[in-house]
Amino acid sequence: MTKYDTKPLEILQDGIIKDGIAAGNALLWGDGNGVIFERYAGYADPEKGTPVSPDTVFHMYSMTKALTVTAALKLFERGELDLSAPVYGYIPEYKELTVYDNKEIRRTKNVMRLKDLFTMTSALTYLADYDAETVISLKKKLDKITPLTSIAFAKELSSLPLMFEPRTRFQYGLSHDVLGAVMEIITGKTLDLILNEYVFAPLCMRDTYFYQNLPDDYKDRLAKNTAYINGRFKNLPLLPRPVPAVPGINDAVLYSGGSGVVCTARDYAAYLTAMTKKDGGLIKPETYEIMTAPALSEKQRKYYNRPEYDASSFGEEHTFAFGIRVQDKKSKERGGSVGEWGWSGALGTWFFVSPADKLWFLYLHQHTPANHGQYIIKLRKAFYDMIGGTK
Repeated sequence: MTKYDTKPLEILQDGIIKDGIAAGNALLWGDGNGVIFERYAGYADPEKGTPVSPDTVFHMYSMTKALTVTAALKLFERGELDLSAPVYGYIPEYKELTVYDNKEIRRTKNVMRLKDLFTMTSALTYLADYDAETVISLKKKLDKITPLTSIAFAKELSSLPLMFEPRTRFQYGLSHDVLGAVMEIITGKTLDLILNEYVFAPLCMRDTYFYQNLPDDYKDRLAKNTAYINGRFKNLPLLPRPVPAVPGINDAVLYSGGSGVVCTARDYAAYLTAMTKKDGGLIKPETYEIMTAPALSEKQRKYYNRPEYDASSFGEEHTFAFGIRVQDKKSKERGGSVGEWGWSGALGTWFFVSPADKLWFLYLHQHTPANHGQYIIKLRKAFYDMIGGTK
């Protein structure tokens, strides 16, 4: 039992289902010692009538990025990854990049650095930003590569012109997929093994896998991606990975550092529990500060603060750090605590850690569209109201 009145949160959680935003969901929160509250509602598979439960496995999609960054920072601590190093020092194909300039293509002036991958200022966008002809051409190249590894995928991405010069702006995209490839080159291991060594195993996250490694006996536990159609929830195919990249590419050894992990709510909660404490054991306190510090310049930030893109993550009070948003300004309208950090996923997953309150919050569902702005702002406000207001 918790000392807090959780009823407002529970009403909102149930309302998400009643309003057709999701067929089922999980809501957990806790502190540096573990889970304080957890509640599951609705269906993981509405067509079969399978309820959401602690055993339900969710696709994390972009919440994978925080896990990838944490493991990458372990390599940084070991002196194996240099944040200021050029990406081409690890992947030579990134030495002579090109960029669109007034519809013309020219060589880039700025060198892409590893730090740019962490902060998404690398100019590596998602492929949805390219014209169909470019994407089709890339897919044809990728289809000929067997096996299509994370490294091979990253190398082929270098052949595309960038949308802008590295470090001139923020742009959400494939930065963390390329970071994952760099990590594989550094260690000589695939990304699934790297994350298991530095994150999953130390935290006993036994129900966490990259989606292509999920054991057969887990597959019935996967929550379905759903949509609300004609008054009913129906199952939909999953979004392609790396999201939203090239449909049809689903190679067994292409580990997406930006979108590939699946796990239970309790397993992701184990990560948040460790990361609520700066000395939680995964990374050093000084590394924690690097990961969660605002990383964008004022100019770059203008390309981040776009509430119309995702009102739950891109408000004026937020900026970007290393694979996560971070709140660095007070907001009367939207609340929250300064220093709060977190991220979201394409099917409706969302989390934050509040160092000021020494608490974390986790919400998961699987629905297209995710519609984060319809429910997260309300849940977040209710949570902060419950614990006694914002800092």
